[in-house]
Amino acid sequence: MKHVLLPPLLMAALLPWLFVGSQTFVAADGASSAASARDVQDIVFLADNRPVIFRLHIQIGGKPFRDAWDDFMGRLFNYLDLDGNGVLSQAEIDRAPKPAVLLQLLQGNYLDPNAPSRRREPMQEVSLVADKVKRAGLARYYRQSLSGAKPLLAFIRDRSKQSDALTSALFRHLDRNKDGKLSRDELLAAAASLRKLDLNDDEVIDREEIVPTQNADTPGMMAARDRVELLTDEAPFLLPSEDDTPTRLAYALLMRYDKDKNQKLSHAEIALDKQVFDQLDDDHDGELDLKELGKWLRAQAPDLEVIVQLGGYLPSPGYLYLHDPLGPLVSGTRRIQSGSLAANFANVSIDLGTGAGSVAGFQSLRPFILEQFKTADVTKRGYLDQTQGEQNPILQPLFFSADRNGDGKLYEKELAAYLDLLDDAVHSCTVLMITNHGKSLFEILNVYHDGRLRQSELNAAWPMLSPWAKGPEGMLLREDIPHQFDLLLTQGQPGGFPGAGAAPDGTSAGADRRTAPPTRGPVWFRKMDRNGDGVVTRREFLGTKEDFQRIDSNGDGVITPEEADRADALFRKANAEPRKP
Repeated sequence: MKHVLLPPLLMAALLPWLFVGSQTFVAADGASSAASARDVQDIVFLADNRPVIFRLHIQIGGKPFRDAWDDFMGRLFNYLDLDGNGVLSQAEIDRAPKPAVLLQLLQGNYLDPNAPSRRREPMQEVSLVADKVKRAGLARYYRQSLSGAKPLLAFIRDRSKQSDALTSALFRHLDRNKDGKLSRDELLAAAASLRKLDLNDDEVIDREEIVPTQNADTPGMMAARDRVELLTDEAPFLLPSEDDTPTRLAYALLMRYDKDKNQKLSHAEIALDKQVFDQLDDDHDGELDLKELGKWLRAQAPDLEVIVQLGGYLPSPGYLYLHDPLGPLVSGTRRIQSGSLAANFANVSIDLGTGAGSVAGFQSLRPFILEQFKTADVTKRGYLDQTQGEQNPILQPLFFSADRNGDGKLYEKELAAYLDLLDDAVHSCTVLMITNHGKSLFEILNVYHDGRLRQSELNAAWPMLSPWAKGPEGMLLREDIPHQFDLLLTQGQPGGFPGAGAAPDGTSAGADRRTAPPTRGPVWFRKMDRNGDGVVTRREFLGTKEDFQRIDSNGDGVITPEEADRADALFRKANAEPRKP
């Protein structure tokens, strides 16, 4: 993957979703104490010349995300602690769901034995010791296991090949004079140039309408190019955890920035602020060794700090906003109506947002699994013995844990209670999906990241892309398009992964969908907005041309919710006034 060079001066002001300038966090000790909070998760982006810290404060239903997970762990412990003595015996430990099963559930791939599980962090496998395990030890067991079921799961996928095809097609359609560059006039005419691609005439343009041949790919081809994997230390983003040793991040920094391979980093190799570099350089030799780099995260103040609120129930889109609402937004940042934030810097664009998770996740599997129970109960005894349970591939991984009293008989009531517990796990987990779109013209325009270009997005093509237009006479060249990363936080499962199974309703990766434009405006406005893009065009409007022009106060060719509200208020006021005799 191509990394971007970030000029030091720009890095000092860095990132705005984001962007609270680094001057807001001048005390390294304060930053360190903030990082220890129960709702804090740092994300380290390995930019070209130095690592960048994004600090997220994540809450589920108003409580820190780690507390939400610990509450589930408490319920799981109580479920396993059948005799209620506060410690787990060997028999109780044996009924704990295997970490790999729990991880697969949280990935949204319970029914797929080939779900992605690659994990390369240097982490030691742990086990449970009978009559020693209490609640905290059970949570540590799942968190530190090689299968890694924990409060926040991070995944990454590479969509740069799809993006490259989309960018080529968009460039071709927008480049009216075929000179290989996009001018201001060509981008201002984006909606008109792409109108012919709207094959179903719904006034939005889908990815498939731009590159229809992508639909013809076989499932195997799609799986190979859109595979989702657990985030590893090979990715450009790192998520430090509370169980990490200091050397894990230090090794990652050496691998990324040690150009002369001497196992140390000079200031020329890693462009940290001089104050931070000098603070880390204990022996004052002008280079940072492994031990010195191990203290970097504690010494470096975050480049940005963001609060992320997830709803506490599914489906809930959540919300995201700056930790310091009065902090300045660096030039290039844009706010999106859904609560997402986007930041442009150097030749990289990063979007951060929240989503609702998958409504077709484990909840939709519950009735299917219970139906499997009834089918397997051929003798109609109301329970399954171990042989019957092991003969059913869906029930087999559940049988032993669901048979809570260990009598070798699984009753439907026991199975339903265990499924409720697993559903709690899904609700209590936070998922981060990182998508690498490469140099994606489509994703820069598609601010909602839902795979559909709306008229409003196309009308904003020039102001959106003008900061990147560095060619002759302010033209946009293909190579000027920034590298696009999309970071999406959801509560619960991200949905079925391409190449690793799909949800029961046949949906594929649902975790790239931002919240749609909010449903606002009068009832008549919402009903006329047939394609759900948040505005009403002349074609959608059911009144006369004159009425449309009166409501469209700024004459931009669409009626916004605000314009509809104003018109509706005037209409109601006119009807409420008594008629003159």
